[in-house]
Parts: sequence; structure tokens; C-alpha cells
Amino acid sequence: MKRLLVLILAAALILTACTKNSGNTGDNGTAVTGDGTVTGSADNGGAATDSGNGADNTGTADNGQNAPSAPARELTYSKQTREVSYEAQPFSIKVEAEDGVLEGGLKTGNSRKGYSGSGYVTNFNQAAGNRLAVSVEIPYAQFYDITVRAAADQYKINYLTVNGDSVCEIVCDGETSKDFVDMTAYSVYLDAGTAEFGVQESWGWFDLDSITVEAGSIVSPDTYNGISSKLANPNANDDAAKLMEYLVSIYGNYTLAGQYCQHNSSTEVEGIYKATGKYPAVRGFDMIFCSPNSGYSNMSEISQAKSWAAKGGIVSFSWHWHGPVGKNSFYTSDSDFRIPDARTAEDLSLVSAADLKTKYQNGELTEKQYKLISDIDVISFHLKSLRDAGIPILWRPLHEASGGWFWWGATGADDYKWLWKLMFNRMTYVHGLDNLIWVWNAQDKSWYPGDEYVDIVGEDIYAEAYDYSSQSAKFRTVLDYPDTPKLTTLSENGVIMDPELCGRDNVWWLWFNVWNGDFLFEGMDTNEKYTSDEMLVKTYNSEYVITLDELPWN
Repeated sequence: MKRLLVLILAAALILTACTKNSGNTGDNGTAVTGDGTVTGSADNGGAATDSGNGADNTGTADNGQNAPSAPARELTYSKQTREVSYEAQPFSIKVEAEDGVLEGGLKTGNSRKGYSGSGYVTNFNQAAGNRLAVSVEIPYAQFYDITVRAAADQYKINYLTVNGDSVCEIVCDGETSKDFVDMTAYSVYLDAGTAEFGVQESWGWFDLDSITVEAGSIVSPDTYNGISSKLANPNANDDAAKLMEYLVSIYGNYTLAGQYCQHNSSTEVEGIYKATGKYPAVRGFDMIFCSPNSGYSNMSEISQAKSWAAKGGIVSFSWHWHGPVGKNSFYTSDSDFRIPDARTAEDLSLVSAADLKTKYQNGELTEKQYKLISDIDVISFHLKSLRDAGIPILWRPLHEASGGWFWWGATGADDYKWLWKLMFNRMTYVHGLDNLIWVWNAQDKSWYPGDEYVDIVGEDIYAEAYDYSSQSAKFRTVLDYPDTPKLTTLSENGVIMDPELCGRDNVWWLWFNVWNGDFLFEGMDTNEKYTSDEMLVKTYNSEYVITLDELPWN
């Protein structure tokens, strides 16, 4: 019955004949090594090798001949909208933070100008005994907009809590936040009764002036309408186009279940089946060990992705990209590779691999400039084998950039956007990767490269254990990242959200994708460290959540 319900309510499915197209536009069929050398045909899975920096990175691309092909998505989808009725009762209150209960090292300050009331709360120094409690009587169970007034001299992230649960981020950028600034979290559901507001210190070292609570609104159903299924790649093939059409059709009605696995294994998805009797609809893979400078080469993620697609699953790929030159790490703290060292004034995104190598050999390019692009060529080679197997990819490179903990985000938004555009243009127009659906996940509006380079906007959220909230405030924030409305997804998460709360809040992340390891499992056994077994089973059997068996082509 659940599958029937999904098929009827999520989209009207009309069986129609459609022509499949491999879409090799712009691809000359050659495989490119890490030094730009043409080694064979991408159509027959020739060897892809890279000299790296002394590491052995020789590997053979999987040509998919031993894996069954992905099922054809020969369906047409039409959009339906979930009906939502909501009317808020008027309410507004402002409370001064210094009027609350201050414990540990917290104290009232008045040296920073621009505060209201008698001062502000300061000395959030991450000490274990610090505690702030500001009580507010909430008259109605409904949605509220919560405005926090805060300041910090440097970039800091902390969290506002209500009755112990995190409801929104308190983000001070270190520039405009040198004076007190207002930050509003929209559409936060609060129950009637006493709400105890507090702070969960993450980075600490900020000042909190006041908290304002006002009657808010539910996420509007119109949020999910009017989104185009046209992909950023003008040459997108039918495989990508049909998947995008399906994603648009379910957006605002359902969420796709997703799961990452330990690299080169299927432990987590098999563990989910063991616990719930269901497989996720989306599985996350990683090009991590296809990076030429990873220090270890393994192509199993490619072959496993083909097997997952053959089951009818949706394939998502990320790329933990080891710095192309120097230390083999993707973390800023461990890698000495930085974008400005590889950035060129000349646009090289459309230069052929052979010409790129010639420029390098002639001394026109540094090693870092050359290998940044040749790394993209190597990963493109592997993505081509998935394209040629008829597999559309939710492609999420350069993720979490604005946090700065990966080298591609270490030097700011301008460098990041330059790299994103270079990768998009090269993969699209040189390598003909017309099966990619581009998922942007830098997590800051100022880092957005432009609508013409993005198909889906992703956010990664690692909530506290057993926090099953819909993360409605963050959802509202993410909706504002693109210039025009885009599909919005939870591209990584630690805790599974309660689908009932998502329904109550009308918050429909397109998919969730739980990270691997102990967020759900010890081996193949659930550990209930972040999500209870009860919630896991509830989610995978919810009428609001689509699993592998409920995808319409299965």
C-alpha cells in the first residue's frame, strides 16, 4: 500500500516511450592520465594512470561490462502540491540576555556599544560550567521567528537552544558583527509553555544581547512550485534530464532516503536492510581514492556505483579531493595546496589535455596550475564510465567550502567560485559529462557561483544526538542561497529527521544522506548513538519517505 500511495500522490506517472541518449557531446572518447597523457578510449575502459608525486596511483577504470545496466527511466512526471493550512496567533516579546540565569564564567558586559537593556552576556569561553537560561512563556503551539542579537570580533558559530535542543545557528562573520547584528531564524515550531532559551557553545567567544520571539509562518507550499527541471548543462542527456524531472515532481511532497557507506563497502546499506527491511533510494559514493595524489588507489566505488544503479538506486558522488601537489590530504590543516598558487589569469577550462601538457612542458604553467586541471581530467575519466553505463550522477564536488576546513575553501569565496566554474566548464564542455546533476554545497550565499552553474543546493547538518527536528530554520536560510529557486537537499546528515515533524513543519529536504560509520552502525548492527532503532524503522517505513523499492522505475 505504501508504494501505491507514493506513486499516486508524489507524481502522476504516465508511461510514455522516450529515446535514450548517451549524450557524448564534446567528448572525444579519450582517457586522460594525471599528467595529461592520452592513454586509451574512455569507451572501452582503458587504463587511467597518474604519476602523482611518487605515489602509485595506477588503476584500471571499470568499464561496467560485468555489471547489469541501469534501468531505463522511461516515465513522465507531473507535479502535485501538498495542501497546507496554517494561521498564526499574534505574539511578540523581546527578552534581554543579561536578565537570564548566568552560570559558570558568564557575566554581564557593557563595553561593546550598541546593546539594549542594561548590557549583554559575555565570556562565552567554552568552559564546561557555562550556562545561560532565559525563560519565555510561549502562549500558543505554533511557528515563531526568533531573532538573536549578537556580536563577535572574529568569525564564530554557536547555537541557540530551546529546552536543550538546538534551533538555529548564531553566526558572527567577524566584520559586520563587530557591532551587534540581528540574525533571524524563521519558522521555528515551539510548543505552548515555558521555553528556556540557552546557548550551545561551539566556537564560543561572542556576546549575546537579546532574543526576540514573534509569531511566524509555516514554510509556504509555494516554496516547492515553479522550480524548473532544466539542467545547468545545456547538453544534459536523457538519463540526467529524466532523473531531474522526477526529483522536481516529488519535491515538497516526499523525501528520498539516502545513506553513505564506508568507502569501498556496502556495510551501511545492508545494515539498513537488516534493520528495516528497506534499502535507501540514494546512496552516496566518493571519488576519494581516485584522486591522483591520494597515496592509495582503489576504483571499487565506481564498480559499486554501477551495481547500485543496476538495482534501480540513485547514485550520488562526492569528491574528497587530496591536494593535487604536496601532502596527500584534503584538510586545510594537513595540505599545503592552495587555490591562489594554481589560479591562472588565462581561462584554461576548455584547453585540451594535450595542449595543457604542452604548456606545462614549455614552462608556461607551474606544476600546481597544471595538476589542478589534470586531476579534474582524471576524475572526469571515471565519471565517463558511469555516463556510458547510462547512470545519471548527483555530483557534489567541493563541498562544505565556506567552513574552511578543506583546502578548496581555505582562501575564500572568490577562489572557490573560480574553481567551481573551471570544473563545471571543463567537465561539461571538454569531457562531455552530460549525465551530471550539479549539487552545490558550499553552505554560504556569498560563495554561490551562479544559477547557470548549479542544479541543486545542498546543506550538511550534524545535529545533536536524538535531535529529530526538521531543521526548519536552516531550511529557510538555504532557500535564500540561489538567485532563483532551486531544489534544496540535505546532502549530509548525522541524525535522521522525524518524517512526522517534517510533515508538521512542511519542510521537505529533497533527500537526506546519513554519513557512514558510527552515525548509525557498528559494523552491520545499529548502535543508537545518534538515532534510535525506533526512529530508523519509522523513517524507512514512513509514507513520507521514498525507499529503493518505491522508486517508480523499480
